[in-house]
Amino acid sequence: MLKNSINQTGNWKLLLLILLTGITIYARFHDTFLQFGEKKMVEVWGDGLKTYTNTIYHVRYDSTYSYFNGMNYPFGEHIMAATELPGLAILVKFIDAHISQLSDAQIIDSVHLTLMLSMLLCSLFIYLIFNQLGIPWWFSIPMAIAITFMGPQTMRMKGHFGLGVLFVLPMIFYLLLQFEQKKKWKWSVWMALAVFISAQFHFYFFGIVAATILIYLSVSCVFNIFRTYQPQKLKIVSKYILHFAIMVGIPLLFFYFWMIFNDPVTDRSPKPFGFLHYRANWEGIFLMRELPFYDWINDHLIKIRPTQFEGRIYIGMVATAFCLWVFLKWSFQKFKKGLFPFYINQQPYLYSLFFAGFLLVLFACAFPFSITGLEFLVDYTGPLQQFRSVGRFGWVFYFAINIIAVIVLYQTLSSWKNQKWATALSLLIFVVFAYEAFQVSFLKKYTLQEVPYFNDDQPFNEIEGIDFSRYQAILPLPYFNVGSNNFEKSANGFATQRSFVMSAQTGLPITTAMMTRTSRNQTYKQWQLISKPFQRPVIFDEYTSEKPILLIWYKKMKPVDVANYDHLRKGAKLIFEKKSVALYELPLSIFEERIEQTKTEILEEISTDSLHQVGTFLSTDSTENFVYQDFELRKVEKPFSGTGAFEGIANQNNILFERSFPNQTKDAPYTISFWTFLNQDRFGVAMFLEIEEIDQNGKTIQELKKYLGKEAKVFNTNGWVLSEFTFKPKSAESSVRLNVRWNKIEAETIWVDDFLIRPSKVDIYKKGNNRIWKNNLGFQMRE
Repeated sequence: MLKNSINQTGNWKLLLLILLTGITIYARFHDTFLQFGEKKMVEVWGDGLKTYTNTIYHVRYDSTYSYFNGMNYPFGEHIMAATELPGLAILVKFIDAHISQLSDAQIIDSVHLTLMLSMLLCSLFIYLIFNQLGIPWWFSIPMAIAITFMGPQTMRMKGHFGLGVLFVLPMIFYLLLQFEQKKKWKWSVWMALAVFISAQFHFYFFGIVAATILIYLSVSCVFNIFRTYQPQKLKIVSKYILHFAIMVGIPLLFFYFWMIFNDPVTDRSPKPFGFLHYRANWEGIFLMRELPFYDWINDHLIKIRPTQFEGRIYIGMVATAFCLWVFLKWSFQKFKKGLFPFYINQQPYLYSLFFAGFLLVLFACAFPFSITGLEFLVDYTGPLQQFRSVGRFGWVFYFAINIIAVIVLYQTLSSWKNQKWATALSLLIFVVFAYEAFQVSFLKKYTLQEVPYFNDDQPFNEIEGIDFSRYQAILPLPYFNVGSNNFEKSANGFATQRSFVMSAQTGLPITTAMMTRTSRNQTYKQWQLISKPFQRPVIFDEYTSEKPILLIWYKKMKPVDVANYDHLRKGAKLIFEKKSVALYELPLSIFEERIEQTKTEILEEISTDSLHQVGTFLSTDSTENFVYQDFELRKVEKPFSGTGAFEGIANQNNILFERSFPNQTKDAPYTISFWTFLNQDRFGVAMFLEIEEIDQNGKTIQELKKYLGKEAKVFNTNGWVLSEFTFKPKSAESSVRLNVRWNKIEAETIWVDDFLIRPSKVDIYKKGNNRIWKNNLGFQMRE
């Protein structure tokens, strides 16, 4: 593919580019990504750590190339969704199995080497574009290196390694240039291969490059139609469609049958959160707060709005000045001439590339959906909603506008009669590019770090006295589970680090997940595993073994986490303890034993003489200071208990309570609990309780917003979830409004049942009909 371009540019020039790029890469990363054999990692807590350990697990323990079983036990996940750099995981697994067995250090090095090679290839493809468009080597080589090091994806090399691969878009641009010049079918085949390879780094690249190719070919097709006689226009359109079918359709067909056709999961979120949140804004395109020049602007001229990380696509001062210059020149010409009139022979390529970048940067800003009042249009975007981090699409504009700027500026400066001024401006452009490339490449601090229990002198799998084959899976606490867009808990650094390392060393899968678009029902079952003793976890029916679970306990856990998870240690056997980590053996039978023990404890409490009869309830306090509503007067389709429940519309106000608490006490903690049917798409992560305290004059004195999924304590097998909230009134005379809703466009139905408000220090009981009840948890007794 590159042979003709290499011959055209000259071997010595190409070698010079490689040498200078290599030296620059070494100067920046010699102490991190280029330290091979160290068995150390650049990112040791989250997505980066996951890339290392999941790759090691896939190589060592997975039986197939396509499926990853190291997380979300016992379900697993397709390798494309399970890890960053899935293609690398497949490649090193093949090398390990058929060529040479790889050590853990070599697998880690392969991740680092991939990122460094991607920078070299990025510079190479940009240089080849410049060279083919007539830009001399002395101008194009430094520009190619600077554009590479300024790339917004360099900030991904701290953790999102798959998205930190830099050469993907320049490779696509180069192939589009070849196609534009020759329109041969072989370039469509090469493009299909490039699209396939791009998706193997991160599947987001498939959407980004497919959109780039679609827009580019559409604009190019229009140019060809305008230059062609009428009878041939339909033939041109059909030919472009066939080229697109080869470039994108063939890879899409492959991924459909490889990933989707036989996918057993049917309940992945079709509308994940983030489309209107993980987006770009104009400040993130034209300004960068961290650079000294813009820091001065922020402090002395105008405040620069923060940019969401996904929307950071800073194009640089040269490209920004170029955009302003081109627009002003075009407007002075009353928009009658072309945007880029300086390079006539390549106008179709430049225009098509520009429009691909421009339209995609608008999409990166979620335009027009982000306009107030037009948010509802998101619901009509179909599968586009799957690309919730739309800010990433702005990377196309970064590369496109910088490549165009270099080409047009060189042609313009070459045409100047006063070459002294042209040379001076060229040097200024070099300096600005070099300065910003240097600054941007150092925004992220990279250090190689050792990971506890990963070093050879203290691995988990060599702890004396522990036989890891006795266990079937790892349960890390504090708990984390990311990916379903319904029940989410962010990863805790300790839990991810220790559990990922243990999994990679022992082959034991993890019951939790840190992936993307995981099954809602599978996640629901996983959460039931850690909820308070109430029902036998139904996920046990999916287990193929009766072996115990191995529980990792963080000894320095926050008190709130200890309160949430301490029940899991009751009856568990401590098998290892050191510094901040403890390991427990957790038999499956203990879950049912805890439920029976809980029932026994409630019965014993009810049987004491210390409880007071308050209405139909028993209470540890003699006063009527609680509120309970079973909603039995409202017959509904989905009740939690009995036949009634509160039924409302999710995007409207659903007032559950609006008055003072009985015998309300200032600053006293109250527990608000109720059951909600949350096993629907995004209900758990988006539904919230709005608490508003209002004084006697109607003035709001306190407002709180608490999400139901985050405060979930118990997961029932039928999709109902018990959420608990703590609230302290600021006044004894105020009224409290409790409203359940979420800011959703669709008018979906929600159900709430068994609503209870009680002082946190007071326990409420009920007994009857072979059933006992305490603080909104009811248990059926054996007859």
